[in-house]
Amino acid sequence: FKLDHLATRMRRNGENLLVLAGEEPGRRWTRPVPLVDVLRAAASEVEQYERIELSAVPATEVAGRVV
Repeated sequence: FKLDHLATRMRRNGENLLVLAGEEPGRRWTRPVPLVDVLRAAASEVEQYERIELSAVPATEVAGRVV
């Protein structure tokens, strides 16, 4: 899991550099995404992910363009 987390952080840094260079983000979603998936993805981006606890997440979706 630590290796996967490191790869995620490296991908995020690469995407940030592309945005700073004026490029469009490479990943886009067209369909709604469950809120729990958005929260899990956000938690995986945090360096101290072990401290995050998700509980009682409502069963709702977020518009793909917002994700």
